[in-house]
Amino acid sequence: MPNAFAYLVFFSWPIFILWSLIRYPAKKAIFISIVLSTLLLPSAFEFNLPLLPPLDKDNIAGLSIILFLLLLRKKFKIFQPGLSTKLFIGYFIVIGITVELNPMPIIITSSKFLPGLTHHDTFSLIIRFIIYTMPFYLGRYFSTSLRDTELFFKIMVVMALVYTLPMLFELKMSPQLHNIAYGYQPSQFVQQIRENGYRPMVFVGHGLSLAFWMSTCLLAASALLKNKIRATILSPLALVCYLFVILIFCKTWSAIFYAMLGMIFIFKLRPAAQVKWSLILAALVIIYPVTKVSS
Repeated sequence: MPNAFAYLVFFSWPIFILWSLIRYPAKKAIFISIVLSTLLLPSAFEFNLPLLPPLDKDNIAGLSIILFLLLLRKKFKIFQPGLSTKLFIGYFIVIGITVELNPMPIIITSSKFLPGLTHHDTFSLIIRFIIYTMPFYLGRYFSTSLRDTELFFKIMVVMALVYTLPMLFELKMSPQLHNIAYGYQPSQFVQQIRENGYRPMVFVGHGLSLAFWMSTCLLAASALLKNKIRATILSPLALVCYLFVILIFCKTWSAIFYAMLGMIFIFKLRPAAQVKWSLILAALVIIYPVTKVSS
C-alpha cells in the first residue's frame, strides 16, 4: 500500500516538469523529466481517471509535458510527416477494426465472462497509445542533430553515475529503498535474489528493468568514449569500466550480453554496418512474438 509520500511525489511531479520547462531549453527539460520519472517515481502505482487510462510513472511525464508545452506556448509538432506517423494512423485503424469485430462477450463459466468491446474501448485504447508514445514523438521533434544526441548521452551517463550510489547500497543491504521511501514493494522480493546476494532495483521497480537501463547507459558512455567526449570528472574510459562493473553487479546475464554486443558494434563496426546490424536485431525482436503466436 503506497504511503502519503508516494502520493506526494507522484502528484507533485508535474510541478517539477513545469519548472524544468521554464528553467531549461525544451529538449533538455523533456529528456531530463522523462528519464527522472522512470528513475525516481514510485513503480506499480496507478491513479485512475474517468474516461482515461490509469496514470502511472510511464505516462505522467509525457502527458504533463504536452499540457505545459501548450500552456507555455512552446513551438512543437507531434505528428510530423513520415513512416512513424503512418504507422500511428494504421494502429488507430487496427484498433477500430478489432473493436468492431469483437462486440460479443466471451463466456468462460456461468459466473465468469469477458465483456465484448465497445466504442468506449476504442477511445480508451487510442488515448492510452497516444499518451504512451508521446516521449517518442517529442524526441523525434526535438532531437534533430548530432549535438542533441551528444547532450542526451551526457545526461544519461551522469544520471547513471549518480544512480550507482543507491544501487551499491541495495547490493549490500538488499533492495529496500522503494519500500522505505514509498511504503511497499513494487515486485516480488524473491525475484531480486541472485547468486547468494541481490540485484538492485532502487525505484525502477524490478532488477531486470534497472539492469537494462544501466546497459543502455553503458552503451551511451561507450559512444562518448569512441568519440573522445568527456561527460563527467572521470575519464571516458574510467566511466565505461565503472559502469560495466556496476552492470555485472546487476547480475542479469541478458543485459550484460546485449551490452557487450552493443559495445562490439560501437568499437568494431563502421556507422553503416552499425545501422545494418541494428535493423537486423530490431527485425528479430519484431519477428519473435509473431512466430510465437503462429507456432
